[in-house]
Amino acid sequence: MVYWLRLLAPLKHQSRRPTNKGEDYVDYEYNLCPTLDFFGCLLSHGSYIRVLEPQWVAVKVRNMLLEASKRYEDEENV
Repeated sequence: MVYWLRLLAPLKHQSRRPTNKGEDYVDYEYNLCPTLDFFGCLLSHGSYIRVLEPQWVAVKVRNMLLEASKRYEDEENV
């Protein structure tokens, strides 16, 4: 499966290949099988990463981030 990510700091992987470069970002293509470690690595980059394709991975990462943010909604001392 091929994945496209927009990154400020690229994930290290042997299949990584730059596909597009902007003023403040680089798009990379990865060919890999997603694992829990892969999603953890994506999430560890916080707002410095955006999954472009495939759509199901982008949705999964978005939902994981939304779930994490809900943990702080009711906190008074955040």
